[in-house]
Amino acid sequence: MTDTVIRDGTGTGSRARIGSDNRIFSDAVTASRLHISNHVYQDAYTAVFEVTPGSPGNLFFYLENSNQSKDLIVWTLGVRPAAEEGIEIRLGATGTPVDGTPVAPANRTAGTGRTGQATVEYGTNITGISNGKLANRIYFPSGQGSVDWECPCGLVVPANETLTMYAVNGSIKLNIDMLFEFHKPENTL
Repeated sequence: MTDTVIRDGTGTGSRARIGSDNRIFSDAVTASRLHISNHVYQDAYTAVFEVTPGSPGNLFFYLENSNQSKDLIVWTLGVRPAAEEGIEIRLGATGTPVDGTPVAPANRTAGTGRTGQATVEYGTNITGISNGKLANRIYFPSGQGSVDWECPCGLVVPANETLTMYAVNGSIKLNIDMLFEFHKPENTL
């Protein structure tokens, strides 16, 4: 039987130290997945929009991933409501959006020519879409300025799938910044 040895990459011949729990000891510099997606791959985007959904339960945001080789992952929503409001986030809705206004997401790396391959629309009452599955219900208090809601595991939208947002109260102006990236599924753990 041959032992597998992990050696350093500097040519000194040093071996990696392995603990009794079979974990390697390392002193490493790490970066978030989102930072790598933005800085290295230039594939992180922000969709910025302002909308006043017409009524409770109105669909006011539609996103469809049209990138056939990468998942779209939503990490953060920055929300500034004019008054207390709740947002329902749904995944997997079907249909064709009607009465939405297109949003061109901004690439988060200045000077790159890359554009996000996604259909992104907002409106006071987008129609033509089924409900999808409820993934999150978030409440935002009034009077606190912009509130960042972070999803630690991300909201993953594979190719041709959707993410939609509905107003709980309605008739309340919302300023929203949505941060998302594109990520190849095979680059995960």
